[in-house]
Amino acid sequence: MAAAPLVGCTATDACLNAPGYDLTFVVQPPGSPAADTNNQYAFDSIGAALDAATGQPTTVCLAAGEYRERNLVVPAGVHLRGAGVNSTRIRPTDSAAHYAPTGIDQVLLTLEPSLDEGVIVTDLDVAGAAVCAQVLTAGTSTLTDVRLADCGIGFRAFESGAVTLERVAVHGNRRVGIELRNVPSVQVLGPTELTDNGRGDLLEGETIARESQRVAGVAIGGAIRAQQVGEFVLRDLLFEGRSYRGGQVELRASSTVADDLVVDLFGIGEGGGAPAFLVAGGTLDAHAVRVRTQGQGLLTTIDAAPTLLLDSVAWGDVHPLAPGETPGFGAPALALDGGGTLTGQHLTLLGTNREPAIRLTAETELNISQSVLWGFGEDQVLVGDETPLGLGFSTSLLDDSTVDGDGLLSADPLFVALDGGDGGLFRLQDGSPARCAGTDGVGAPTDLLGNPRPATAGKAPDLGAIESDAPCP
Repeated sequence: MAAAPLVGCTATDACLNAPGYDLTFVVQPPGSPAADTNNQYAFDSIGAALDAATGQPTTVCLAAGEYRERNLVVPAGVHLRGAGVNSTRIRPTDSAAHYAPTGIDQVLLTLEPSLDEGVIVTDLDVAGAAVCAQVLTAGTSTLTDVRLADCGIGFRAFESGAVTLERVAVHGNRRVGIELRNVPSVQVLGPTELTDNGRGDLLEGETIARESQRVAGVAIGGAIRAQQVGEFVLRDLLFEGRSYRGGQVELRASSTVADDLVVDLFGIGEGGGAPAFLVAGGTLDAHAVRVRTQGQGLLTTIDAAPTLLLDSVAWGDVHPLAPGETPGFGAPALALDGGGTLTGQHLTLLGTNREPAIRLTAETELNISQSVLWGFGEDQVLVGDETPLGLGFSTSLLDDSTVDGDGLLSADPLFVALDGGDGGLFRLQDGSPARCAGTDGVGAPTDLLGNPRPATAGKAPDLGAIESDAPCP
């Protein structure tokens, strides 16, 4: 077979000198001129190179350009590497493939790692099929600097081994962005973008970690769906979009840690639309989470009773209505319809007098402290048919004097907006009754913005999610 030059990847490029690989194959898009590649194996299709790569560690280097392929199988021990996410593009031979029913014949990339040899895919763009990429076998799979877009499903892994997605953009997939079932360990590391995926993500497995992601777009069933996940970590994420059913993050019987999240919800549906989090069973440990809404709630529990810990979490119904829009009914910040246990520390919940702060319709152990709940009105901080178990409210500032508890305040917290109010963040002004009114040692040592709590060593912290930078008297 005639050799061909690898545009954008020279003989000195890491692609052609990858350590740990016995062979390096070179693939050039159709129509490229033939040339010598210094004894590298050259192919005119990705499929031919992958077929020849079985049996030994091999780097398959893809030149810049567009490849029309289908049913590509990346065998164990192969590193499939493009010239860059904006340079190397893989598309199906049938441009309408993503409208067809999902089937193995509509999958662009199938990774087949083994227990002995993993698979690596880097620096390319995959789009336009029923499934952009999938893993169905045991062994480790890694995708780095990859875009998975405009497919029915961006990425899925069933009954596979450990999966790492690092700086992987998942965009515009009609059915789901990422679908994982019975996977022992998954890491999604950032910065990564997940935008405009139709149904969001269905995640099942034992260990899932997501860091530095952007999750956006209209999500009918939510941006992320996690079912029976043993360990699910969300870290440094930005969510933007709408959710009409479920929640942006739907957690069922899962053990979840959420840290450093921003959730922007737009569009008011019946009853205020879907919340940022929908939780059924399992656990949720959330720290440094900011939720800005347009009528949607922060969290709803349903069905099985979960165990929830919210620390340094801010929620505000802050997005203005578009011209011609009318206000919806609004949703409670916390709709506890599934029972369980909720511990809230250093919360800032800001209403607009059209929704209650907490709705309690199932037996729930409730412990809210070191918090500010404002803008809900008399008799609207706690509504519902159930009386909370546990401590209820303590050491907090509420605009509802009907709530009982130790150390409760009911006076204007004197909030002032940070960054002009566009970010939905509010801190306490000097002279606020919530300044230096907390209890030291309760909750995380840092606030919503990562600042130390308390701001003044040896003094009491502020109530709410954000510490003031002014020293306590």
